[in-house]
Amino acid sequence: VIRLIHLGGSPVGFALLRALDNSPHVINSFFLVHGARRRGIGTLTVKCIVEEFPGRWSVAFQDTNEPAAAFWQRVCNSIDPAAMKEHRPVPGRPELRSDTWIEFTVRG
Repeated sequence: VIRLIHLGGSPVGFALLRALDNSPHVINSFFLVHGARRRGIGTLTVKCIVEEFPGRWSVAFQDTNEPAAAFWQRVCNSIDPAAMKEHRPVPGRPELRSDTWIEFTVRG
């Protein structure tokens, strides 16, 4: 499922979701254009999306992307203070750095 993110009628980003019929649900990709960042739009979008599908959620990112790492840690902990973070190898790509995954629960 693709969710477009709009600001004032203009598209400013997207969220790519998968496993909405299974658990954990996954935020596969998430992007906001630079001009829409640091305004609370990303946080609000994530919260609206996950509240629509209560249960377990997972999101992956690279620790080397410091803004993304800080964003996901902050947002996931605000949704679920017991959110868990772990590092997992990228399947079939041993030459790549491990992904960082955060798993959290949304109460319905």
